[in-house]
Amino acid sequence: MHIRLHPALAFVATWVVFLLGMGVATGIRRLAGLESEFLSGLCFKFVLAALALLLMLLDRRRLSAFGFCRSHSTWPDWLIGLGLGGLFGAIGSAAIIVSPGKGMTFLQQQAFWQIVVGVWIVSSISEEILVRGLAQSWMTGGSGLRLGRVRLSTAVLASGLLFGSMHLMILRAGVDAWTVCIVVAFTTSLGLVAAHYREKSGSLLLPIVIHAAGNVGGMVGGVITAILTMILTGSPPNVAG
Repeated sequence: MHIRLHPALAFVATWVVFLLGMGVATGIRRLAGLESEFLSGLCFKFVLAALALLLMLLDRRRLSAFGFCRSHSTWPDWLIGLGLGGLFGAIGSAAIIVSPGKGMTFLQQQAFWQIVVGVWIVSSISEEILVRGLAQSWMTGGSGLRLGRVRLSTAVLASGLLFGSMHLMILRAGVDAWTVCIVVAFTTSLGLVAAHYREKSGSLLLPIVIHAAGNVGGMVGGVITAILTMILTGSPPNVAG
């Protein structure tokens, strides 16, 4: 059984897996009595990765077909990918700070080490396993579109849009509409870059690093923008990015 789906069908199927993971994680959280937002988030991300890996095994293809293999990326690929990831992250945080948005308050309440573990590491790995590993491997390529010298296949476009759309779920955490719109735009852009290099390299390694660079860049960009805001206005911004 080798699953190959039209990108639109793969998009919907992955959303079903995503919602199933949310339900399973909620059940585990209640059974275990987890009250911590940090531990609840880790539980959810581990469940997503586990579901994705289970479906990969049921597909009966080698895990290398899902990106668990050596990357064929060149050094320019790494430099461009990391640069774009960090840049998009910084722009996203800066946009939130200068907008009427209030930012993701549930992250602002976490300690720095929790953000490193939960967002920079665990989220980057688990979400890439689901979206670039499982979903994008399900998708048929398609013609897509060309941006200059870069061709973005239909699978790459669908993978980027899927990743962005998943972040609509932060609405459930009470995040304001301005912040949600900016986060979805940032994650869609980041997702397109990660999806392009997943297709080009055949591996999950560079997409995971690009994802992490976007998260790190978001914090760095937020700090720099906050400092510049204080220098220019004499008062701190209303949001930490």
